[in-house]
Amino acid sequence: MTSSASHRNQSSLVRTTRSVLTLLLLISALSVLLTACGSDSHYRAQAEQNKQAFEKELQHASDIGVPDTYLKSIQKQKDALNNTFAPLTLFSLNGQAVDQYYNNLATRYKQLTIQTQGVVPVATQQLQNQASKDLENWQRLLGQQNSKGLPVDTLKANYTASQAKLKTAKLPKDYNAIIAEANTGMKTLNMLGDTAEKLNSFKETIDLMADGKLDVTTYQQKYQTNKDAMGKATSLQDLQKINQQIDADYQQAATQFKSSIPIITQAKIKDLETRLDKLKQNKVETSSYQSQFDALKSMQQTTKTVDEYNAFAKKASALQDAMKFDLLKVDTKLLLDQYHREVEEYSKKYTYFNAPDGQTYALNFEYEQRGLGEDLDKAYNNATTYEEMQQAYTDISNGIFHQRMLGEDYSDKTPYDQPHETDRKLLERYKLQNDLVIVVSFVEQALRIYQNGKVIYAILIVSGRTELPAVPGIWKPLLRDTNMVFKSPFPKGSPYWYEDTPINYGILYHDGGYFLHDSPWRLDYGPGKQFPHTDSGGAASASSGTHGCINMPTEQMRWIYEHTDYNTPIIMY
Repeated sequence: MTSSASHRNQSSLVRTTRSVLTLLLLISALSVLLTACGSDSHYRAQAEQNKQAFEKELQHASDIGVPDTYLKSIQKQKDALNNTFAPLTLFSLNGQAVDQYYNNLATRYKQLTIQTQGVVPVATQQLQNQASKDLENWQRLLGQQNSKGLPVDTLKANYTASQAKLKTAKLPKDYNAIIAEANTGMKTLNMLGDTAEKLNSFKETIDLMADGKLDVTTYQQKYQTNKDAMGKATSLQDLQKINQQIDADYQQAATQFKSSIPIITQAKIKDLETRLDKLKQNKVETSSYQSQFDALKSMQQTTKTVDEYNAFAKKASALQDAMKFDLLKVDTKLLLDQYHREVEEYSKKYTYFNAPDGQTYALNFEYEQRGLGEDLDKAYNNATTYEEMQQAYTDISNGIFHQRMLGEDYSDKTPYDQPHETDRKLLERYKLQNDLVIVVSFVEQALRIYQNGKVIYAILIVSGRTELPAVPGIWKPLLRDTNMVFKSPFPKGSPYWYEDTPINYGILYHDGGYFLHDSPWRLDYGPGKQFPHTDSGGAASASSGTHGCINMPTEQMRWIYEHTDYNTPIIMY
């Protein structure tokens, strides 16, 4: 290289170096100028400090559960401040504009801090009010759904727990949790009704299947499982799962039931036909029933779906209900006829030879027509409603049972003051094994008092004469009184008339003046004294049985009166 070229290269390097140095000096000077624009770093530091304090307060509000809706305005102002910048003032060396910017920024952050602090108590109070209101609504809805018979015990327990939380709640998040629980509880309660309807539809299908004599054991178990789960549900998700299970179970049952409809409808037709034939055989007018039955037979041919079966079953049930009274009347009459046959048989089988007059008497005369038989005939003939006829049937059935116990007691040689098997059977029939009960045996002319199945008192008595028998059955005291005067219901001159008679203790066991009472004019009690005899006391009024009452000595009647009450049943057989 020539010296001339070398000289030119050196000159070029010097010029480049000078340019770089000049640029560096300018950058350095500009940096100094820019720094000088915020001439007091105190304002910038204060702004940063206030910003941190604000963000801390904002974070605290969020942490304790202040909803975003309460902080939305503050958050918006925060974002706006974050998008501002300090001014560039290259030609103002004192930096007043920059200082003013940071001073304003510090002020705004401080204002936002105060604003955030003010939101917290406002939000807390409003959330507390909302929680209280939601709990009240929850409680009200619980009552409504409970009154509909829905299983609300689990949700009621959840409500009680939330109510307890309200007493100790302090922070917004505490009230938010209670509000959420209340909303969940109310939504679950509302959906509970829908689930109950689904479950009820499933139950109706099961009942239809059972009515059709199908085996529903598995479906009953599924129904109970779903019902138990519904009672434990605490959320919409729980109920949604239960609903899905109920739908699946219902569909399975409905499918099986649909395939069985022809068999079930045929069975119903057969049952109705049997009932109708029974009425015809017993001379009951059946033309109206027959026309309904014929219509049902036609309807059966087109019954294919569950809905069609429902319509068919309702008409079949309506026909059954229409025939119900007449069928019960037939059954009651058949039972009444049986009663009278047995009375006639027993009157020949169970007898008593009475030495004083040389006569033989039927020991079951209380059941004959002049006694209970007449009452049962009246009950049957006067019954005009299903309930009255049902009561007549029950009374006849009891009459048959009591007379059979009389027959068994006739052969029982157990002493009168000891427990009797016939008594035990009667106590068992009326479910009185654990009660205080008075039992009167006409065959033995004895009265026993049982307490919890054990004899605690026993005496001999005199019951009604053959013309005016006592009344077999089970009775409750209608009146209890002392120091009464009995007046004869028969006119003077009647063989049954008696003078006004003072009574010390009396318990009315049946309408018409039938009492358990003391009889001071008698000295003799026990077997056979209900028939004509001569009392050892000589009183003519004591020469036969009573006018339907149960007589006993005064001291024994006093004991019975004092140790029983209006709740003490009286069984007579």
